[in-house]
Amino acid sequence: QLEVGFYAAKCPTAESIVGGVVREAAVADDNNLAVLLRLHFHDCFVHGCDGSILIDRGQENDEKRAFGHLGVRGFDIIEKAKAELERVCPGIVSCADIVAMAARDAVFL
Repeated sequence: QLEVGFYAAKCPTAESIVGGVVREAAVADDNNLAVLLRLHFHDCFVHGCDGSILIDRGQENDEKRAFGHLGVRGFDIIEKAKAELERVCPGIVSCADIVAMAARDAVFL
């Protein structure tokens, strides 16, 4: 279960890193807040919130390219948050949790 402070022991700055990236994205374009919520919805839509919408193997059948996900954006924001997290706490924070935290922070903002 994702909860506030879930990564406090293993990656104490995880939530602030994601929050910072989301705030930067909102300043750049306030539509990014809705974009992140929609991205989270589309990730959770079929088989649960598993981060599978982020998988990009460059194949036509990737979930990211599925017909029902046309127009979904925000991948770059999640990738930025993931890169920052990997620099600080490699291999700790899941992509699914990053998408969920980003959506939560977007709704808050």
